[in-house]
Amino acid sequence: MSNAVTQRSVIAEIGRAMIESDARTTDMREFTDHFFAEGIYLRTLFVPAGHLVVGANHKHDVLNIVLKGRAVMVNDTGESFVCEAPYVFVAKPGHKAGYAETDVWYANVFPNEDNMSNVTALEQKHTEVFE
Repeated sequence: MSNAVTQRSVIAEIGRAMIESDARTTDMREFTDHFFAEGIYLRTLFVPAGHLVVGANHKHDVLNIVLKGRAVMVNDTGESFVCEAPYVFVAKPGHKAGYAETDVWYANVFPNEDNMSNVTALEQKHTEVFE
């Protein structure tokens, strides 16, 4: 089994465990805002210090911007890095997880060629649920 498959499995398993656990899980949708401009969908997320967040499995490259704070990130290829605002990076398709060392304000930028405003449809277009 390749390292990428192993890391992907680990991140997905952490995400599943967090969802299934009733201990200290937070529905991050209440910390999420959505913005739309011609051809662009931008989603921001506020992550309180001390939280571990496992992202959805992204289908495409995603532009990521850390607007505030400091987080330690890992992707499903095993690459880990520290993101301290201001920080911009492109995440390849797949999962990533992050631990917020401080309060973090984070943004993802997605293409939105059809100028949709239905967040559920946009999430289905750009992400997959844990397998």
